[in-house]
Amino acid sequence: MCCAVKGLAGWNLEHVSTICRERCGGGSYTAHSRIHEGIMTSHSAMTAEGDNRVLMQKIVKDILSDMQKGVFRAPKMTKCPKRGLPAQESVSDLESLVNLVYFKELAETKAMAESLQHKLLTEGKKFYDVWMHEVSDQIQSLAVAYGERFCLEAATEALQKMPGKGKAVLAKAVRLHCLALVREHLGWYLLQGVVSHKAGAALEADYQAAVQDCLGHLNEYIEAFNLPKVPQLFPPIVRDYAKFNEQPDQDNVEAAGGFFDFRQGPKL
Repeated sequence: MCCAVKGLAGWNLEHVSTICRERCGGGSYTAHSRIHEGIMTSHSAMTAEGDNRVLMQKIVKDILSDMQKGVFRAPKMTKCPKRGLPAQESVSDLESLVNLVYFKELAETKAMAESLQHKLLTEGKKFYDVWMHEVSDQIQSLAVAYGERFCLEAATEALQKMPGKGKAVLAKAVRLHCLALVREHLGWYLLQGVVSHKAGAALEADYQAAVQDCLGHLNEYIEAFNLPKVPQLFPPIVRDYAKFNEQPDQDNVEAAGGFFDFRQGPKL
């Protein structure tokens, strides 16, 4: 679990930081920007305390070991991947999406076990040679699938415990995350026959609609991270940039004042 969370967190930070850097342009490299810290930290996170890709190998070895001992806890699906999900014209509801994420790990685990059994027992190959040279991609795919399932279970558990209006806001974020995962691996799901062509064709529109549905809660999602609000640590672009641009000294970042309220717009 620790290896999976560590790997996914580092990769996610790198992905988010890169996108933010691209959206903010040169402003992301100013002395008071924190985006560059995300880029540097993520690259360190992907290597320090165990390289992420090496840790993925440890995850799969532990999964296989636990399966042999009979103690591995596989995810439990609530919809049938052979008759239920393939018959649906849409898989954009949260329950179906969660089942698809769970199914990927189950299918990857079965494929890995069968592949190793065939290569080691039937073909008589050495474990080291098979592990290092023949199933590397399968190892990475299974480990990530396990990590995504584990994190999703934690998210759905938190969703069930969430009180009040926050539950609906969190549910939109969890659903969008699941849509992103299924969308990323849509080709795999179609080949597995667990998603119909009609449902697959509608997935892109469902994803874009989910993005728009979350935009109205953008400030709430940002506030949920409880980031330290120290204006001096942030670039003028997230403070009163209109006030900053009124004065001639571009090095005078203090002129940007406090944080800019995006809900009210610039006071020109």
